[in-house]
Amino acid sequence: MTMGSMPPGGQLRLDLRPTPIVLRLIIVNVAIWFVTAAAINFGGAGGFYGFLKDYLMVSPDGVTGDFYLWQPFTYMWLHDTQGLGHVLFNMLALFFLGPPLERRWGKRTFVKFYLLSGVIAGVFSVLAGLMIPSWFGMPTLGASGSILALLAAFSMVLPNAEVLLFFVVPIRARYIIWIAIGIDLLMFFASNPATNTLGVHTHIGGAVGAWLLITGNWRPRVAWARLNRKVGRASGGAARANKKPRHGLRVIKGGRSDDDEPPKYLH
Repeated sequence: MTMGSMPPGGQLRLDLRPTPIVLRLIIVNVAIWFVTAAAINFGGAGGFYGFLKDYLMVSPDGVTGDFYLWQPFTYMWLHDTQGLGHVLFNMLALFFLGPPLERRWGKRTFVKFYLLSGVIAGVFSVLAGLMIPSWFGMPTLGASGSILALLAAFSMVLPNAEVLLFFVVPIRARYIIWIAIGIDLLMFFASNPATNTLGVHTHIGGAVGAWLLITGNWRPRVAWARLNRKVGRASGGAARANKKPRHGLRVIKGGRSDDDEPPKYLH
């Protein structure tokens, strides 16, 4: 899909100029990928991959068993080192999705959203792994949680903006997150969920994180008030006319394994 700045007409112009935070995030992610790929693939550092898998990727056993509470943060900076596809796709998505949101929110709010949504996706991955360990119990790595959060944010913040899906089909931005999740689920269930390495739970966690942060529902008081209003309307009670919600951000002011088998992790 293509996107950029939005003129008054509602259609996004393609803008290939990266914003400052987006550019720095891409540089950091690519630099870490090069360092880890060199250490694993060329340095003969079999133990280094084990270190990444045990300590820096996010997993239910690591967080709840060994209390590696930093894993929901560190996993988002790692990518599959067996090829370029994983890091390239995520960075291209960041390149297109990030700038419109950074220009709208500002640098500080954008970087907070990116990091917090990635952490929420990591925590969601742990919870999914605890509930269905046979499907989601493997270590997870990659920035995809934050990327899906950016996609969800774009759908919520600029719902009427027109984007070109696959550079061809014009579509309203409000629908792109549902299309992405639908494709994710189709790919996941079309294969064997027990052996699939697609981190669909992390992707959904990122979208949920975006919803919580943008709506403010991460605050119990806000979520409770909205629930009461919905219950009141459903029960036929007289509800005061509410203002249309403003879509603003409400946040605070892998490599080779030791054998010949490919490494088992989700991304």
